[in-house]
Amino acid sequence: MDMNDIEENLDQNNLWIINSKYKNLNYTQFINNSYLNKRIEDIDFSIRTLNCLRHENIIYIYDLIQYSEVELLRLNNFGKKSLNEVKFELEENSIELGNKEFLQILNDISASQINEKYLIDYDKKIKYFDGKDVKESESNQNIEKFSKLSSHQEIAMVQEIEEVDFSIRIINLCKINSLSRVGDLLQIEEKQLLRIPNSGKKSIAEIKEYFAKYNLKLGTKIYNWNDIDLILKIKEAGIMSFDNQEDHNFEDGFFEEEIERVILECANTERNKDIYLSFYGINNSSRQTLEKTAVIYDLTRERVRQIIKKINLKIKRKKPNMRLLKKIINLINNETYLNEKMLNAKINTFKLSKKSDWNIKSIVDFSKIFNILINSEFSITQKLFYHGTIDLNLLHLFYKRINKLIVSEGCASLELLKAETEYESLFLREDMLIEELINIELSNLSGFIWLDEYNDWFTYFTNRNRLNNMIYKLLAVSPKIIQNDLVIAINRNYRKSLNIPSHIILNYCNKVLDSKIEDGLLIFNNLKNTSYKLSTLEKIIIQMFKDYGPVLFYRDILEFSKLSNINENSVNKMIGELIYIKRLERETYILQSDFWNLQSNNLVCQVSITNESGYEIFLCPPVKNISVTIEIFENGIMKEFLPYPRHLRFIKKLGKYGVIYHNQVYPIISKYYEDENGLREKLELKFDEI
Repeated sequence: MDMNDIEENLDQNNLWIINSKYKNLNYTQFINNSYLNKRIEDIDFSIRTLNCLRHENIIYIYDLIQYSEVELLRLNNFGKKSLNEVKFELEENSIELGNKEFLQILNDISASQINEKYLIDYDKKIKYFDGKDVKESESNQNIEKFSKLSSHQEIAMVQEIEEVDFSIRIINLCKINSLSRVGDLLQIEEKQLLRIPNSGKKSIAEIKEYFAKYNLKLGTKIYNWNDIDLILKIKEAGIMSFDNQEDHNFEDGFFEEEIERVILECANTERNKDIYLSFYGINNSSRQTLEKTAVIYDLTRERVRQIIKKINLKIKRKKPNMRLLKKIINLINNETYLNEKMLNAKINTFKLSKKSDWNIKSIVDFSKIFNILINSEFSITQKLFYHGTIDLNLLHLFYKRINKLIVSEGCASLELLKAETEYESLFLREDMLIEELINIELSNLSGFIWLDEYNDWFTYFTNRNRLNNMIYKLLAVSPKIIQNDLVIAINRNYRKSLNIPSHIILNYCNKVLDSKIEDGLLIFNNLKNTSYKLSTLEKIIIQMFKDYGPVLFYRDILEFSKLSNINENSVNKMIGELIYIKRLERETYILQSDFWNLQSNNLVCQVSITNESGYEIFLCPPVKNISVTIEIFENGIMKEFLPYPRHLRFIKKLGKYGVIYHNQVYPIISKYYEDENGLREKLELKFDEI
């Protein structure tokens, strides 16, 4: 009966296959008039298999089928691989090795019908079978030859190949061979699949395992398969069955539970579910890349992408009701501006999730997967939602400019920034949307505070902050400073380009560094050890003041710096920059910490410049940790009182101590102790006790 005639007799509203319980024993269908007479060398056997068969004098297929599997395996060099090769070839032509029933029918033909080369007269053979009334087995009574596929089987067969969780190798294999649906693949014989390039036993096993779930086998012919309208009808019915599922009955407490429930229904294995949850950051702290997910689960990036894609396809077909996701997206749609941190804060406020670090890109992806519309625009680079038309690239540059100012200046002014030519176009709008977005963005930064009542000057926490560093260096030396000195020292720093108003600096110290003002002094509370902010050179300069100070002249600083191998340019730069060095007058400096004790020196020494000439400075080394107040006498009369304590020099030639006066070292002639009332007591001219 012609194939078309068979299909016409079947119900056109269903797909059909041959009933697996039905056996047709009419052997006329197995006998191919040319195949049994075919030489084995004309078959595409391997060289090893051909050599084994030739050695056994097996010339034709008819000779080959006389052997059973056990008999063939006994041949020299004939192994399981060769046996499988032979079996696949014969099974393709519906013949079995050593089939006794089939061989008996052949043996019924008289020897005269077979020539000396074992060539079979198939015309006679066919007449033999036509003359016999070969009937179907009694076991076929009451068994239908065709069986209708169940709705479950039909829906599975009409699926696209890419909708099934096949490996990429199988998907590509099907694409190359124009197998678009699962039913196309079912009708391919195993032998045919093995002959396709890149198809192997592992792929075949995967395909067979998939069909076994539906009680189907490879090579099964599907009737009515060419009816495109029927295929589309079954496909639509499958989608409808997914849509009608009562998933709204689930009342998930949190968004991640809602997602996990849906994924569990759509991922065919526990491992695939974990891969999906890991990639989107549902079951861990952050969203993973394909690369990281692949490493975690020992897969390739491409395989991870396939798994995620297939689960998403199933979700789209299923169309579950995502009650909590809709609430999250409503939060997004109701806001003018929303970044990742703000979104997580709102999700937690409304108790929609236990997670506080949802990746904003994952939320966008879920909106597309579950087909829930987000009305806001989304910037993937800045990870934020917004309404209206905004030049996000320019706004991004504006934020970068703000951050650069906070790093270099410690604070910034919005009005000054808006006035910069580069950003003028950003603020030409009639509404205040940009200003609102900037205020929202700034207010969500760590440590953000306004430094004035007009919400103009502001600061926030950054890992690097030059203003903080300058003040921390001061605190490493002194806990207090005259407020005007601080303002001048900060604004004179050559690295700073912004002239910060004094009240802004003082507010900064008050709000950021916990300071207070008393009698014109800025006093810092809750002091911490900030000496780690000092560089090596700065520590050398500070130690120089402690050893030879408290007051040093410019020439002294240069001299002592050379002893420490510090060049003059570095000294000049540091003196002008360091906030903890106070300039008393021209070329005269003191540490801020020593300034408050400057008048507490009770030792007064007298130097005579009458009868003795001075000594060269380089011949008189400095003495550490000794400083005195100096009175200059000439001809027994006090000529001058030096305003600041001076460090001592040791005059080697005299074995005495002296001080520098007009670039010469003069010896000390007397020493006194002066009390608070100005009364003096003459002391022995020794400095060992000091």
